[in-house]
Amino acid sequence: MKKRTRRSKSERSIARSVLHTELFFLMLCGIALLIEYLSARTQNPILADSQYPAMAEYLVAGIVIAVGTFVCADLLEREQKQKE
Repeated sequence: MKKRTRRSKSERSIARSVLHTELFFLMLCGIALLIEYLSARTQNPILADSQYPAMAEYLVAGIVIAVGTFVCADLLEREQKQKE
């Protein structure tokens, strides 16, 4: 049976920290986009419904980039630990 050890916050992996930071900023951008959309929808609903779904694709692209960054950083950390 493998014994688990708890890591302290200072030992948290860099990949995980980067992922949390990127997702935090993506969430802030999503909230800002939602507020902007709701504001535009009160003024001109037809224009807002045609314009803002395309902007939401940027959030999806950001999530894909964040996950890709996490995977690459995690692989690099594992490779570094194997060399040690």
